[in-house]
Amino acid sequence: MRVGSVLHYGITRRMDENASMQSVFQLRAPSRMTRLVVLAVMAALCAMQMFALFPGYMSFDSAYQWWQARGAPITSLWPPGSTYLLWFSDRIGAGPPGVFILQLAAYWGAAATLALTRQTRLGVVFSAIAIASLPVTWIVLPHLWSDVQLALLLLWAALALDLASRDQNRRSRNGLLTISLSLLVLSSLFRHNAVAASFPIVVWWATVYARSKGTNATASRAQLFRVTGLTFLITTAILAFSVINIRAVSSIRADNFALTQIWDLQAISVRTQTMLVPREISENATLADLQSSYSPVNAVPMYERSKARWPNATLGLSDKEKSALWRAWADAVAAHPATYVSHRLHVLRRTLGPKRVPEIDGGSDERQLMHLQDNPPLVFKNPAEMTKLNRFVDALKPNWWASALVWIAAAVALVVSVLTRELLSARSNNTRAPWLDFLAPVALCASALLYLFSLAVAAPAADLRYAFWPCVAMALAVSFAMDFATAASAAKRR
Repeated sequence: MRVGSVLHYGITRRMDENASMQSVFQLRAPSRMTRLVVLAVMAALCAMQMFALFPGYMSFDSAYQWWQARGAPITSLWPPGSTYLLWFSDRIGAGPPGVFILQLAAYWGAAATLALTRQTRLGVVFSAIAIASLPVTWIVLPHLWSDVQLALLLLWAALALDLASRDQNRRSRNGLLTISLSLLVLSSLFRHNAVAASFPIVVWWATVYARSKGTNATASRAQLFRVTGLTFLITTAILAFSVINIRAVSSIRADNFALTQIWDLQAISVRTQTMLVPREISENATLADLQSSYSPVNAVPMYERSKARWPNATLGLSDKEKSALWRAWADAVAAHPATYVSHRLHVLRRTLGPKRVPEIDGGSDERQLMHLQDNPPLVFKNPAEMTKLNRFVDALKPNWWASALVWIAAAVALVVSVLTRELLSARSNNTRAPWLDFLAPVALCASALLYLFSLAVAAPAADLRYAFWPCVAMALAVSFAMDFATAASAAKRR
């Protein structure tokens, strides 16, 4: 009887412990020492970057957005999110350095949160290494770029949603779902193609929300309709929120895709030795001029090198120019599809590949503090430490093993292998496949790949910053997949 009582007490206590673990705020890493080490490492990396690179890098884009935040006319060339952020930082007296501090704190805080909410010691260590060792982080994160800010919003949206999916407390779960959805909506203020990245996460969010209502999310047709309807409504709201903000604050209406279209026409013209640029866009452009001003990795050099007259897409095109450009671009793509695809794939490959020579491989970082118009001047506070850290960054950029392409491909392969293994294990044990547990890594993989696809069509340059969110998303996907697999293995052993 005594043994039975002890056993009953032990089983009951374990069940109580497992129940308490369902609350996200009570999630614990396997040991106190592991938690402390992870926190210390993340804090140290954040402090190192913050001290060495303060007040952060400010390129032309960042300087222009700060100028807008200080009262200059706002252009729709970028969504207004970065301008809002800089305006708010100015109002509290922090300026661009405040945004730099916020970016680093948000990234390394998210890295610590990701690691410390994993269910096994292996998951904690693996997640910490995966998110902290991303080469693109060390190259891109210190820049005050909208690409970085978009990635940070989506990163925290995914973390909040992951925690909500495991939280059994209704109030805290609803709070996390609200935070996640708010961040997804706000992300649309930072990149025109943000919806491509947010859409798979919205599907994930809708599924978690529908599941929280207590019905079986894998079997109910009504549940499928609910998820589909929620996804449509949220995606529509995100698009509307972005368009309303852009139209409400922009006094200069840019034609964003026009720059890419003109570059595509230049590339196809150069490769086919055929003049495809319509007279409405440039009345005196010649094939020789297009050849001499052509860069296969950036659209801007055409405007710097060309002797022809071109309309300024950043100030907007006339209706006649827009119509002629769209017609010429569509005709060129239809007539030379292989050439067009080759050009766009070249841009994508250079975006994701090693960064050795900017003129050949595309841009990677811009280590400057550009002074624009009447913006107050900024200076680097610790140039000696910045030089030391940049030696490490320079050692990363030219290597294939450090390229975004390799990290994304490796992450996709790892996620697919882990989920396939779990699927086969479920089949061999005659159990239902845990599709809902697959949803988080699959949604993040889809987010990364959809965002890359949108860039493959629309990017006007082969810049590494475009790959920041895809790399972060894939690191998250791997972390979630490994956490699910290791937790499942631990459960089987028990």
